[in-house]
This record gives sequence, structure tokens and C-alpha cells, in this order.
Amino acid sequence: MNDAKFEEIISRMQGDLILLEDERKKVKNKLIVLICAILLIFIFILLTINFDLILFAGIIGFGAYAIGSGMIKGKYVSAFKRNVIAKIIASYNPLFEYLPTSGIGAAEFNSSKIFQTIPNIYSSEDMIKGTAGKTKMVFSEIDAKKETGSGKHRKVTPIFHGLFFIADFNKNFKTPTFVFPDSGSSFFGNLISDFLQATNIAKSQLVKLEDPEFEKYFTVYCADQIEARYILSPSLMQRIVEFRKKVGKEVLISFINSDINIAIRMNENYFEPTIWSPLDKNQIKQYFDQLELVFGIVEDLDLNERIWAKK
Repeated sequence: MNDAKFEEIISRMQGDLILLEDERKKVKNKLIVLICAILLIFIFILLTINFDLILFAGIIGFGAYAIGSGMIKGKYVSAFKRNVIAKIIASYNPLFEYLPTSGIGAAEFNSSKIFQTIPNIYSSEDMIKGTAGKTKMVFSEIDAKKETGSGKHRKVTPIFHGLFFIADFNKNFKTPTFVFPDSGSSFFGNLISDFLQATNIAKSQLVKLEDPEFEKYFTVYCADQIEARYILSPSLMQRIVEFRKKVGKEVLISFINSDINIAIRMNENYFEPTIWSPLDKNQIKQYFDQLELVFGIVEDLDLNERIWAKK
């Protein structure tokens, strides 16, 4: 989205931004009061009751802040998404649907087969769906974890947190093809090891491709070497590399049935407004850029070029 377009859109938001900034200040002040109250109670427990309860008091205090801050921020966050995020999306494509409290379901996430561990703690929000050119697409934030054991043996293992994107690739693939980050790091080495054990290494083979830059970033697995090379044409490999550089984060991809699934790992919540700094033009520009990055996947990977229809 060029600067002129950004200036045009933000000029139409000025009234909403003034109201939102006033609300943000109120929320910030309420959070400060909440933090001070929790700290005072924490200090009171330490000084007058039992110092041995410090860990218990800390857990209670953390829980109280999480619940209290969520209640305090709820109205502001909803207004922000309605008056800022929704309007940015509409400016990109007025036919796109934005559902802040909905997300991609666990079944669709699991069917991508990117992550072999099936989550039993799963949440998804901020779903955006529509058609860009000829390509149907949907994406949302996802947080997936695996809980095992109970009591003092309870363990929660993160599986994925970030943006998950699904688009129509206009080709029904006979064999799934997986594009993973290079396995040099222990994390992705373990991910690929788990993947191979789950899918049977005899079926999923390492695909060697004649693109040194692509193989610097990615490793490819598929049971059908010919189909993998057919999907990953030189131009698509180049586009995936450029997209990876543009994102600046780890990207995982699968081609299954007639879809391309893309998982982008992120630590932060993508569409959540910050409370502690002013809602100014620079902050809004960050949301423009974030959304443009995701909307640009269709163009970046040239998904509207229906090469498969010619086959």
C-alpha cells in the first residue's frame, strides 16, 4: 500500500483515532491503578502474613492482573479492531470479511500436516477471508499447545503461535509437499525429525532442488519427487525466498489437496493495540504494513497466475 493511499485512509480515521486515544488513556490509568492495588496486596501479604507465601501470592497476583486487565482492555480492543483494523481491511478489499472473535478451526490447522503434534489447547481469532483476484484465501492468528500429564507433572508444550494462511492453489495434488525452514537449528531439526517419524521416512523423502539460495532457507519433503519439482518451479522458489526475506521470520508451507498452507511464527499478537504508548500515525502505519504483508502473499507468490489450468 503506497504512502498516498495510507495518507488518504488515515485522514478518514482522524475522528475515530481521537476518540480511541481518549479511551486508551482511560484504560492505561485503570491498569496502573490495578497494578498498584495488586502490589500493595502483595506487600501486605509478605509483611503481615507469611513470607513463605511469596510464590503463592505471586501466582495469585499474576492471575488477578491477567483477568482484570482483560476485562479493562476488552471494550477498547473491540473498538480498535472495529474502527482501525476493519477499516484497513475494507480499504484493501471491501468484500473481505473480518471476524475478530472467529478463527481457522483446529481441523483445518491439523489437516495442513505441517505440525505432527495434535494440539489439545487451541485458540484462534482475527479471521480474515475473501477472494483476492481468482484466489480464495483465509488467515487468522492461531495459538496451539499440547498439554500432557496433570498436577505437578502437568506440562504444556507450545506447538505454534502466529499467523496461519490458507489459499486455493487451483491444483489437486496427489502427494503432499512440505517446505520447512532449514533444519540447522535444533528446533526445526526436531520438528522435521518428528514429521518424518510420523509420516514414515520411506514415504517422505528429502527433495533436492537446483536452487542454492532456496535451499539455504528451506528443506523440502515429498513422497513424489517429480510432483514436488512440478509444484516448486524456479519462479515459485524465488518468490518463496523473497517472501521469507520480506517477512523476516520463519515460514513453514505445505501443499495438500488443492491448498497452500503457510504458517508464520510470531511472538506477538498481530492485531492487538498497545495500551502503553499513544495511538498515533506511526502506530497505525505498523498495522497497515502488517496487513499489507499478509494480503500480499497472493501477489508475492503469484497465486492468481493459474498455471495449473493450462495443464
